[in-house]
Amino acid sequence: FPSHDSRRAGDINCDGRVSITDLVILSRSIEGLNILKCTRNADVNNDGLIDAQDAIKLQRILAGLE
Repeated sequence: FPSHDSRRAGDINCDGRVSITDLVILSRSIEGLNILKCTRNADVNNDGLIDAQDAIKLQRILAGLE
């Protein structure tokens, strides 16, 4: 598995790929239901916050819009 120190925006569970699973984990963490293991990958839009804007950006990436 990839190192937890590697930065790959959107790879919330640090499994080396960005998928719908990452979006689910990110969304649940924003709602306070999950604890993030790869917080450095969760700031998808690089604004210094982990919030709904990151989930929206990740949705756009997964949809191929970005």
